[in-house]
Order: sequence, then structure tokens, then C-alpha cells
Amino acid sequence: MIVLASIGLLSFAYKLKDYLIVDSVSDKFKIILVILLSLFTIISYTHVSYMVTELAFTLVVLLLHSCLKENTLDLDLMMILWMGIFVILHSYHPVKVDRYIIPALIPLTYYMINTTKTISKKIKHEKTATIILVIILVLFIPVNASYLNSIAQPNPHSLEERHSYQWLENYDQNYRDYNISSDRGVAYSWYLKKYVYTSIPRVLQTTNQTLEDKLKEVNAKYYIDSTSYTDKIEGYHEIYNNNNTKYQVKIYEKNGEN
Repeated sequence: MIVLASIGLLSFAYKLKDYLIVDSVSDKFKIILVILLSLFTIISYTHVSYMVTELAFTLVVLLLHSCLKENTLDLDLMMILWMGIFVILHSYHPVKVDRYIIPALIPLTYYMINTTKTISKKIKHEKTATIILVIILVLFIPVNASYLNSIAQPNPHSLEERHSYQWLENYDQNYRDYNISSDRGVAYSWYLKKYVYTSIPRVLQTTNQTLEDKLKEVNAKYYIDSTSYTDKIEGYHEIYNNNNTKYQVKIYEKNGEN
């Protein structure tokens, strides 16, 4: 998929020069802006707020569109904008899971199809595109079968998290009255049926903030470590450990709290 989509993108970039208008001073100015903003997009990438990079990239695509003499590449540019915005956003996002690729499948598929159509024209065989796509679908059968089988099985990590939140409910029946934090805040918000602050040590380090600083900021009585493998947290003591080396879950309580 990536190879075919990449060929499609390169093919688009190659034919782009045939559609550009650089007749007037205004057109030349736009091209200069496109180059400068493209450089800024590359330089700012992962160094400033992702919104700044997104905005610069969007302006590049819009300026490029205004320099084209025909509308035949509108869909190509829209797909590039779609994919670019997706890639920039998720490059900044600290948590990445497989399902996040779903929104990007449409532009990927679009450029895959463009590649197969180009190959068909080059070798002058109308059914080449269909044959290539059928081969890809056949290759996906064992992949999909394996994936469907895996999601049908209970997730051992989720089971360990379930045991931990049930333990906390039994340990402190008034837990809803206190602030709780976790490196899996969204998951534990669902489990405990209350808002749980997300505090991921490795992400906090990128902003020069410690886990202790974050817990103090949100005044958390409990911290649940599900993926970070913390050894200790200053100002907190361990009250729960599932003793599972592969899917280790710990619960810490603030010192002096009962």
C-alpha cells in the first residue's frame, strides 16, 4: 500500500510542473511563497505547536492550487492536504495505536489507484489495475484473518487493569471524591466512571515536567501506573502491585492520605 501510494505521489509531483502558471509577477510571488512556506513547514515540524505547522502546510497547498491553470488536480491536492494534516497531527501525538490509520486510508487508496491506472497506461493493458488490486486484497486475507482472531481473544493487559480498578473500588469506596491520575487516564476514566487525569511520565519529560509536579498540580490522591513501569514516586507509596512482569499495574497513594 505504501509503495503504491508513494509512486502515485511521485507521479503527481512530476506532472505538477506541467500545470503551473508562472506568467505574471503575482504568479512568481506565489511560487516564492510556496517555497518559503514549505521550508518553514519542514523546519517547524515537531519544534513548535502542531497547529502552526498545519497552518503553514495548508497555505502551501492553497497557494499551489491558485497557481494551477486547470482544475484537473484539485482532487490530488485535496488528498495531499488530507494526508499531510493527518501525518503532522499524529507525529506530535504521544500515543499511537493501529486504529488511528483509518482516516488516512482514503488518500492512501486514492494514490494506490492512481498508480495502478498509470501502470495500466504504460504497459497498455486495461485490466492491469484490477489485477494489482486483486493481488493486494488476496495478500490482505491472512493479515485480516490473523487480526480478527487476535481481537476476538481477551486482552491480558485489559484484564490486569480491570483487576486493579476493582481492587481500588474495594480499597476506597469514596474514591470518586478524590482526584485520580494515570498514564492511561482515558481507559481508567471509563473503568472508574469518573474523570481520571492523564499523566504519562515520558510525555511529561518532553515538556521538562516531572510526574511528581503533575500529580501535585492536579492534587491526585491516587496514581495508577499501567504502562510506565515506575519504581517509585516521591510523596507517594505503593498500595497495589499485580506482580505481573509483562503487564505490570501499580497503584500509588499520596503519603499521609487514608
